[in-house]
Amino acid sequence: MRIPRFFVKSIINLSQVIPLEKEQNLHLVKVLRKKAGDSVTIFNGMGREYYGKIIKTSLRKSEILVTSFSPETREPVKKIHLGLCILKKDAMNRSISRSIELGVYEITPIHSEFCTVSEKLITKRAANWQKVAISASEQCGLNIVPSINPVCSLKEWILKTSGAKLMAIQSGEKLKKDFLRSNSVSLLVGPEGGFSEDEIKHVEEDQVKKFSLGKRTLRAETAPIVAISVIHSLSGEF
Repeated sequence: MRIPRFFVKSIINLSQVIPLEKEQNLHLVKVLRKKAGDSVTIFNGMGREYYGKIIKTSLRKSEILVTSFSPETREPVKKIHLGLCILKKDAMNRSISRSIELGVYEITPIHSEFCTVSEKLITKRAANWQKVAISASEQCGLNIVPSINPVCSLKEWILKTSGAKLMAIQSGEKLKKDFLRSNSVSLLVGPEGGFSEDEIKHVEEDQVKKFSLGKRTLRAETAPIVAISVIHSLSGEF
């Protein structure tokens, strides 16, 4: 049976007793039906994974006694900084979650020209994206939670990024292994409406390499998943 895994915000030490937050506690007790003596894994996003036993559990509070740890982070060798043009609510959440499961180092939401989400809604939803990242890290076993950076424009993202710079677009060329010599990759993926001509021109001027994900038109939430998979495959991660 799979051992439950939870993110905690505190420093973790061996022999320490860690209380779970309200939502985590309800999930542990009501959904997973765990009891005192059962095993639990916890992590705080700083790189280690800790193992413990439930010493107290109720609908109001559960406590975990930390008994051992592992230094494994499960981070991929290639650090991918994903520039994700903002999508509609559920599609954005799925893209963030799946990208983290596949292995990205950080994500920057980009307000592109053809973005279909209003600035008011973007501001409202931005606070939830880091929670999505934490949840995805809990699920996939990642021990360093990728950061979700503040929303910025495409031009700002290009200026901030480093390493090999890529843009996933249907009109691009097939990506070759020799382009991925750098340990870091900055990957740009567009919104539902695609990139504008001005955005494509700006990307070309900044020498961002355009690469294709095939002849078929992919959904905006599918494209980053395919692009990340291609990069990891060429890099030997998969």
